[in-house]
Amino acid sequence: MTSLHSSPNSTSNPEVVLVFPPLVETNFGSYYPSIAVLAGYLKSKGIEATQIDLNEDFARNILQSGSLDCMARGIFGDNLSFTPDSMPAVAARLLTRYGHLLIDEQGKHLFREDCSDLAYLLNIVVEPLKIDVSISDISSNEIFLQPRAIVYRTLFEKTDSLRNLPSNIHTVGISIAVGPQLVPALILARHLKAASKDIAVVIGGPVISLMDLGDIEKVLISNPEVDAAVRSDGEYPLEILIKNKRAGDWEPSQVLGVSCRVGSKVVHRAPERGPDLDSIPYAHYDTKLLARLAKPEIGILQSRGCYWGRCAYCDYNELYKGNPNYRARSPNNFVDEMEYQIKKHGIQNISVITEAISPAAARKISQLILKKGIKVKWHSFAMIDKRFTKDVFEALVKSGCEYLVIGVETMANRVLNFMNKAANSEETVRFILDAKECGLDLKLNLIPDLPSTTYQEAMDTLELVEKRQDCFIYVSPFPFEATRSSSIGRNPETFGLRVIDSDSTSGQAQFALNHLEVFDPAMNAKEREHVFAEYHAFAARVNNRGVIDASSDVVDQDDLNNIYFRLADEYLDFVKVGSEIQCYHWLKRKRYQMPEEWPEIIAKMRFSKKFNKTDFINWLPTTDSGKFYFDKLLEMGILTRYQHKNSI
Repeated sequence: MTSLHSSPNSTSNPEVVLVFPPLVETNFGSYYPSIAVLAGYLKSKGIEATQIDLNEDFARNILQSGSLDCMARGIFGDNLSFTPDSMPAVAARLLTRYGHLLIDEQGKHLFREDCSDLAYLLNIVVEPLKIDVSISDISSNEIFLQPRAIVYRTLFEKTDSLRNLPSNIHTVGISIAVGPQLVPALILARHLKAASKDIAVVIGGPVISLMDLGDIEKVLISNPEVDAAVRSDGEYPLEILIKNKRAGDWEPSQVLGVSCRVGSKVVHRAPERGPDLDSIPYAHYDTKLLARLAKPEIGILQSRGCYWGRCAYCDYNELYKGNPNYRARSPNNFVDEMEYQIKKHGIQNISVITEAISPAAARKISQLILKKGIKVKWHSFAMIDKRFTKDVFEALVKSGCEYLVIGVETMANRVLNFMNKAANSEETVRFILDAKECGLDLKLNLIPDLPSTTYQEAMDTLELVEKRQDCFIYVSPFPFEATRSSSIGRNPETFGLRVIDSDSTSGQAQFALNHLEVFDPAMNAKEREHVFAEYHAFAARVNNRGVIDASSDVVDQDDLNNIYFRLADEYLDFVKVGSEIQCYHWLKRKRYQMPEEWPEIIAKMRFSKKFNKTDFINWLPTTDSGKFYFDKLLEMGILTRYQHKNSI
């Protein structure tokens, strides 16, 4: 019997390239599993594929590039400028000082926030380079001439893995997971076709699967460099396309689940049912791509779709047309791959690929891990579900589950019911407290402005979550986005929303083509701004509380004159803004405005290197102002205790 993770018919040289394009800043320092899953499937069919992670190349290039110096001044490209006090420019200045700390002595990437306190700056500095635009923009050639597009084109031109493709490569598959990857993927298609007109370029992934067929037509007509677009499950269509290309019989219009041009028109073939997940061969992770990550994880497919699948704002079930709303691997099959990947790569960190692991699957997987004695650290997304009982949590902890990511969204029962969520606030509190009691860490996702949420409901949710903050280790607030392919997007008026412009983007979307611009009268702009400011401030307090910062030491006021302090320069960025000075504290992630006379005082602190409270007071015009500013600077972490050796 042939193993699921080997093939006697594999070719000795790759004939296919699978690419993960930029820009997904949340995936820096990680290995997105889609290309590994496809590579494993193709390998079992006798098709050898090489994998290229251009998203990781993009991050590495930003840190190595001399362009950081320009970005530090707010210049991100020709006609692409930001003020020096903007956060991307602040982040760039800090990275010019400390970017080398995001790459360790072995050259491994520390780009994830759980690898380095500085990593979030990389996410900020690339924000101006994201291209997330509407269908009309993508259909116009002008988008490819803009400064942002030139950044990607330059990257592709100097990427060795693209310049040195093996001569027998005939097909390139591009996996597009989020909206800001689409235009870079199309730029890549143009780059590949310019190098070789004979290469077949195939795009696929969630972005394509969620796209309206009419929009796919516009993309394919205006971008002839793309030969085919795969919708829904990619395994069967990609296999057929590759084999047809190999045989010189390129007829994508005959392949189910594929959209392509035929003459001046676009033909769409409906997707067929995808493979049973237990039949999909083990993912093939490239050891070279894993080796450059300081904290690599192996993603293992557990399910497609969602076992609840009823949340009004969610469209994950739309990804796999032609299939049941939910498909899951058997726990035995899943754990077998977990064991295989750990042995093969020596990596014990496992990420479960699922929209939400069911309580039954979580229990059984945990039991199998314990039965087999597998040493592993794993994590997964999960829903608030009453079937996650204490005994399930205990089994998860014993098996090596480090944390679950849960979508709490809101604690307002009226809104939860309106959104057709599976649990109410009381069940959420029970879930959180039980997990805490069992020693299971949680990461929370919050959406403060779900449709119809009032200002008071949003603030009440924040108050309730704050009371339980010792029960979780991370908080991520997200703005609500109406997607066209969700229940809300199809019937926005039913949810109290007013459509503003069907072909515009708010700038918050991670998929502008699928974004529906709406207005929710439940909160006004000022209320919404305040809500998000409070949620983000709360998230910063929770997410940074584990950081040991000398500047936050509690100091007895009676001892202040006996303690020497210094300016915490290693944490600070200063820039002039009008008549004032902006100070950004990267460890605390806060910005402060300082009066115009402060450059002289800052210079005195730097020149003195160390000083006590009396010294500082003497630099200010009055004793009262000196005392006031000393206390404020100490509170804000701009001052810290002096030690003979200080470093970040």
